[in-house]
Amino acid sequence: MDSLIQYNNAVNAIKTAILQGQYEAAKGVNRIQLALYFAIGKYLSQHTRKGVWGEGALASISEQLRKELPGLRGFSETQMKDMRRFYEAWNMLDSNSAVATAELQNSENQIDIFHTLSISNIPDFPVEDFFKVPFTHHSAIISGPKETSARFYYIHRTVEEHLSVKKLRQLIKEDAYHSQGRMPNNFTRTINNPREARRAVGDYSKPMGVATYKTLDDMPERLRKALPDMKKMMDLLKNKEE
Repeated sequence: MDSLIQYNNAVNAIKTAILQGQYEAAKGVNRIQLALYFAIGKYLSQHTRKGVWGEGALASISEQLRKELPGLRGFSETQMKDMRRFYEAWNMLDSNSAVATAELQNSENQIDIFHTLSISNIPDFPVEDFFKVPFTHHSAIISGPKETSARFYYIHRTVEEHLSVKKLRQLIKEDAYHSQGRMPNNFTRTINNPREARRAVGDYSKPMGVATYKTLDDMPERLRKALPDMKKMMDLLKNKEE
C-alpha cells in the first residue's frame, strides 16, 4: 500500500512536470525539453538509487502515466531510465546537487524543471551545442564514451554536421574521438576519413571543386579548422620555386 501511494505521488509529480514542459516546448525550445528530462532524471535517480522505491517502480509509474495522459510518448520504462542516465551523466550541471539529501526530504513530490539544470563555471562547456542536440542523440552519446572531452566532441559534431542518431552511433563505435589524433595534419584530421570529408563538402549545393564560400567566416567551423595553415603553404610554395 505504501508503494502504491509513493508511485501515485511520483506519477502526479512527473505528470505536472511533463505538462509544464509540453507548454514550454510548444514554443519550439529544445532547451526546455532537455531541462525537463534532466529534472525528471534527477527525481528518478534520487528515488531509485537510494532505495526509496522498490523494484519495478519505473514500469509501474510508466504504465500509470500512460493511463493518466493518453497518447503520451517518450516515457516508457526504458526511456525514463535514459532520463536517469542523462541526469547522472551530467550531474555536475545540477544547480542544487550539494543539497541533494535535503532536497529529497523537502521536495518529495515536486520536480523543478526551470532551476535544476544550470551551466556555469564549467571550463570549455559547449553550452550552445549542448542545448541544440536532441535528447535521443544525448542518450547515444552518454551510452558511449565516459570521458567528458569525448562527449563534448560528439556533441559538437552532431550540431556541426547535423548527424543522424544512426551516424552518431557509428562514429562512437568507430571511436572517432580518439581516431582524430592519429590523422595527418590536413582535412582528414577533423573529418574522420577521406570519404567523410568528401561527403561533408558534398552536402552543400555546389559540386566538389567549386568555390562555395566567399570568406572563411562563411565556412562551418569544422571545415575552417581543417584548412592548412596559409603561412606554411606560402613557405612551401616559396621553397619549391627556389
